[in-house]
Amino acid sequence: MESDLKYKILNDKKLGRYLVANQPLQKGSLIFNDVPFAIGPKQDSPPVCLGCHGFWKKSYYCSKCGWPCCNQSCENNSIHREYECDVFVKSQAKFQHVSDSTKPCLQFDCITPLRMLLSKEKNPVRWEKEVAVMEDHETERRQKPTWDVDNVNIVGYLREPCKLRDRFPEEIIQKVCGILEVNSVEIPSYGGPNIRGIYPNLAIMSHSCVPTVVHTIISGGEEGIPQNLEGINKFDANPNCTFCCEDNLSATSCILCYSKSTEAQIWAAHDISKGDKLELCYTHVLYCTLQRRYHLKQSKFFDCDCKRCADPTELNTNMSSLKCNGCENGIILPVDPLDAESTWNCSNCKYYTTSDVVHRVVNTIQKEIDRLEESIYGEVDDREEELKWYQNILHPKHSILLGLKYTLSQAYGQVKGYRIEELTVSKLKYKIDMCNELLQILNIISPGQTRMRGVLLYELYGSLLKLDKMELKLGNITMDQFSSRTEEVLKILKESSEILVREDKKSSKGALGLLAIEKYNALSLSLQ
Repeated sequence: MESDLKYKILNDKKLGRYLVANQPLQKGSLIFNDVPFAIGPKQDSPPVCLGCHGFWKKSYYCSKCGWPCCNQSCENNSIHREYECDVFVKSQAKFQHVSDSTKPCLQFDCITPLRMLLSKEKNPVRWEKEVAVMEDHETERRQKPTWDVDNVNIVGYLREPCKLRDRFPEEIIQKVCGILEVNSVEIPSYGGPNIRGIYPNLAIMSHSCVPTVVHTIISGGEEGIPQNLEGINKFDANPNCTFCCEDNLSATSCILCYSKSTEAQIWAAHDISKGDKLELCYTHVLYCTLQRRYHLKQSKFFDCDCKRCADPTELNTNMSSLKCNGCENGIILPVDPLDAESTWNCSNCKYYTTSDVVHRVVNTIQKEIDRLEESIYGEVDDREEELKWYQNILHPKHSILLGLKYTLSQAYGQVKGYRIEELTVSKLKYKIDMCNELLQILNIISPGQTRMRGVLLYELYGSLLKLDKMELKLGNITMDQFSSRTEEVLKILKESSEILVREDKKSSKGALGLLAIEKYNALSLSLQ
C-alpha cells in the first residue's frame, strides 16, 4: 500500500513527476530499494565482456554469437544469453574485431538500448508503468550532433544488420536512446569500465544542488551481498525464483535473486520532514555554478534555478568566486548567476569582466587539473604547486581548489613519501585543516551523511589520532588528555563507519567502511 511507503509520487508542470517523503525520515534511514529495468555498457565504451561487463582480454568470444565474453560462464550469464545473444545469432550480426580493446568501440553503443528494447518485450507492464513515462527530450536531442550519430550507430544498426526492422520502429529506438541519455545512472564496476542502468524510482527524484538524499549501488554477485541485512527493506520477490517465494523470504535474503540484481539503495542524508521533496544532485556537488549548470543543461536539458545556483556567493561559500585583478581584497561575482551571459563585478571596486572571460579561466584551469587526475593521486608536489598557483586567481574556497584539497586530504597518509607514519606534525595539522575546511563546506552544500563526508571523517580520524600520539610522546599532553581526545576521535570514526558501511563491499569506499568498523572496535577496546 502507498501509505506504507516512505515516499509518494507527485506531479507538477515544472518538475513533472517527483518524490516527497510520505512520513518523517531520520538521517541515515533507508527510504527504498530500486531494481534496474536494464543495465549495460555506457556509450563510447571499450569492448567489455557481455556477461560480467569486465575488461575484455581479446582471448574469448561467445561460442554462440561470437561477441566478447570472458569465458563460458560469462556467455551463459542470463544478461547476455537471454538478451542480445539470441538477436545476434538469428541475425548473424558479427562483432568486428578491434586492434585496441582499450579504446571506445562504436559497436557497443547498441548493447544497452537493445537490452532496453528486449526488456520492454519481456516486461510490458513494467515498461508502460515505469519507463515509457520517462522524459526523453526528443525535441532538444534532435538539435544535438549525437542524434545523427545514434541514428547510424544504434537505430540503423539494430534495424538493418540486427534485422529488427519489423520489431522496433525508429521512433521507439530513439525514445529508448533518449531515456538512457536523460535518466540512466552510472554503475561502478570493479573489473571494467563503469556501466549504466535505468532505475525507475530513482529517476523520478528531482534535482537540487543541495541534495536531501544519497544513493548507493550494490552490484550483483554473492560478494556484493551486505554482510548485515538488518534494516534493508524487502523488495518484491522474483516470481520466477522458487527459493525465496516458497520459503517466504525477502528477495534480499535470496542469493539466487540478489546475485542477479544491481540494486540501488536510496538513503536520507539528513532528517527529512513529511512532505519535503526527495532530491538528488544530478551532477558533482563540488562543481561551481558555471560547471553544474552547463553539465545539467547538456545532459539533462534543463536550467537549474535552485537556491544555490541563484545565489552569487553559492550560499556564502564563494565556490564560484574569483580574485579581483583591480584591487587587493575584492572578489569577482556574477551579477545574475542564472544568466549564462551575466557580467561579473568586483565586490570592492569598479572592476568587472564578462562571463566569456570567466568561462575561459575556469575551463583552462580545470583542464590542467584534469591532467593531474589521470593518476589516482598524481604527484603530491605537483598538486601543491597547482593549489598555490591558482590561489592567485581563484577564491581560496573556489570549487576547483576544494577539489584539489579533497584529493590531497587522501594523498597525505597514503602516497609513498607521505604515508601517515612519515608525516610531520606540521603536515598532519595541514591535512586536518583541509579535512575540516571541506567538512564545513559540505555542511552547507551537501549536508548530512554523504559518501564524501564519510571519507573525510575517516581521513580526519587517522590524522587526529596520529597527532595525539605524537603530542603524547613529546610530552605536550597528559595521558588523561590523550584519552579524552581519543574519545572524540572515536565519535568521528563511528560516524564514518556508519556512512561507508552502506557502500558496496567490493568498492574502495565499502572496503574503507569495513576497515573503519575494525578500527572502531579496536580503538574502543583500547579505551576500556
